[in-house]
Amino acid sequence: MTCDAVTDSKSDSIESTLLTGIMHNCLPTGDVLLQTTALNFPFPATQRYCTEALYEGPMDDGKDDLFVKPIQRINLLTGPHTEPVTIEDCSAGSTIGLVQL
Repeated sequence: MTCDAVTDSKSDSIESTLLTGIMHNCLPTGDVLLQTTALNFPFPATQRYCTEALYEGPMDDGKDDLFVKPIQRINLLTGPHTEPVTIEDCSAGSTIGLVQL
């Protein structure tokens, strides 16, 4: 039995919600991304050998300008909001923004 009273926009909304639910439940991209990163990231002991292939700059360059300016402020990013915090207030997994590097 079909319902003719459902408009196209409502039907599109239902289909979109259904597709979003299927994508969240069947395709957990966060887990896939973490697993891919863990499997393909080089082992720490081999990173010194991989550096020559990955780093394009000179290997004997100095670190004179590594800390030119201090960080002025740290912001905790939560969706559309930002909140100034200290580094001690940031929990693991939080997204932070460094201001005026």
